[in-house]
Amino acid sequence: LKDWTGKLTPVLEPGGTRVAGFNGSSPAAKSKGFIYDLAADQKSTDPSLAGLRPFAIRGDYLVGSDSSKPRQMTGFVMRLSSKKKTYPSSGMSTINAVTAKGECVGGEAEGGGKGAPPKAKLWSTGSSLTIGALEGDIASQANDINSERVIVGASFKTPVSPRAFRYDKEVMEDISSGLRSAALAINDSGCAVGAVELNGRRQAALWEPGSTKPKLLESNERESAACTVSPAGIAAGWIKTKGGPSGVLWIDGKPLIVNDLLAAGSKRLWDVVSITGLDEGQTVLVGIGRYKGDKGKAKLHAFVARAAP
Repeated sequence: LKDWTGKLTPVLEPGGTRVAGFNGSSPAAKSKGFIYDLAADQKSTDPSLAGLRPFAIRGDYLVGSDSSKPRQMTGFVMRLSSKKKTYPSSGMSTINAVTAKGECVGGEAEGGGKGAPPKAKLWSTGSSLTIGALEGDIASQANDINSERVIVGASFKTPVSPRAFRYDKEVMEDISSGLRSAALAINDSGCAVGAVELNGRRQAALWEPGSTKPKLLESNERESAACTVSPAGIAAGWIKTKGGPSGVLWIDGKPLIVNDLLAAGSKRLWDVVSITGLDEGQTVLVGIGRYKGDKGKAKLHAFVARAAP
């Protein structure tokens, strides 16, 4: 990382808006859509809505949600090799993550009706399974799934009272420790990351494999969220700075601001807002940032950053 070149490359120009997902029983604010075409599982997120991911890609599969109107979104699965798009759900839904086998997770409004609270759901080839919600809650959203079919997400009693959950072997487990929280990603080793609210502040958190207790990631008393975790267990996401959200890596539990690692040329052109994916060796980062090379006001773009050889 000391030899980081910071050569950030726009992957897809921003175009239009897509509804990112649900926030409890209400549709969330619109967010720009981005796609990362890398072999590893990469996702995108609006830093102000840390749990919501418009698109995810893994292997030959891309998933997301189409919407012509804010309250009429439908999750889709697309095979990149054939460009064929299918819609596992016939109702209002979002799809947030996919495995290399094409199994995907997200949320679907019960009965497909407007205003119905969404429930976390798993879609497999030709079948689907409603995961449900934690006891006492009315809504839920699945945010990620690993190769062992362990699912993480958030369960809601109200739109502003999320609780992180882990779903494994047909059992949904509360991993919130009584805190407002959401699990946003999980790696194949079972390490999950996300955010919890403590003393009125959202803080990045990590759950060790099998643990129900979140471990706070150091954020220097600033608001933060962990949006992804590498196969090696390195968490990444964003941390709030004076200039707004800034992309961060947690190395040995310590936050490392990605903007501080960029080469001078990239610093002039980019402001990294959030890290949403990184490879096993931590040599490739993807995420979103403000590209200052646009004419006029800087706009959000997807990027890929690679470490120097």
